[in-house]
Amino acid sequence: KSPARRIAGANGRSGRQAEEMEALQAVFAGEGEFELLVDPSQGDAEVVFRVQASVVAEGCVVQVTLPAGYPTDESPRFAVQGLRASHAGQLSEALAAKAEELRGDECMFEVLQSLEELASGIEGLQTQAAPEQQVDVGAALTEETQAEAGKWSWAIASGADTILKVSVNSGPKVKATKITNLSELKRMSNSPCLCVDLASSRNTENYELANLLGSCIGVSEQEVEFIVGGKKEKASGERQARILGKSPEDVVSSILGDA
Repeated sequence: KSPARRIAGANGRSGRQAEEMEALQAVFAGEGEFELLVDPSQGDAEVVFRVQASVVAEGCVVQVTLPAGYPTDESPRFAVQGLRASHAGQLSEALAAKAEELRGDECMFEVLQSLEELASGIEGLQTQAAPEQQVDVGAALTEETQAEAGKWSWAIASGADTILKVSVNSGPKVKATKITNLSELKRMSNSPCLCVDLASSRNTENYELANLLGSCIGVSEQEVEFIVGGKKEKASGERQARILGKSPEDVVSSILGDA
């Protein structure tokens, strides 16, 4: 198993926050229990990670976004996946409320430790099913329930927003700006990313990428934010873009509607 990536204090995060992340990685040390999705290279960038929540239900995952102002000025955002949409929403709200109570302190360990307790207060949600009651979640999910749970690898819920994983190809050989893997995305919900060709223009690549994504999704370029790097930076390679105020269902439907 490859070692977990660590967020260094040199990235602009305080030493206490770096220690908090290392402590979480130590607690969720099993295979696949902790995944760092966004490791910021700038001090004002967000941290995004997810942990398995097997105490809630088999296959349940909690995605956490730590904003730049955490813990003093801003609270973490939570997106629960792998449950029915109503249960996931209630549990996400409960985790956010718990974190808000602890604002000012590095609280992630305490909040995540309360997962089972918070889940037990949600009507109709049974936590930690006995082995004989457990099912193969991947096999049991129909296409409809997969969509409801947010099972797109390239479009991930982050609070009220969506994080898009984008792979950009640019250079003199690229003649047109477009999404190049629409057919694959429509066939395979687990495709790793949205692939984009960016043709040369007078604008920077990220401006062009923001314009393309905004026009496809039906939002302005101001509602497309790059988690690492701003619109003035080059976009070649792997990027992650936050689509403000749009759920993964809305984003995927807009992008694939004509595919």
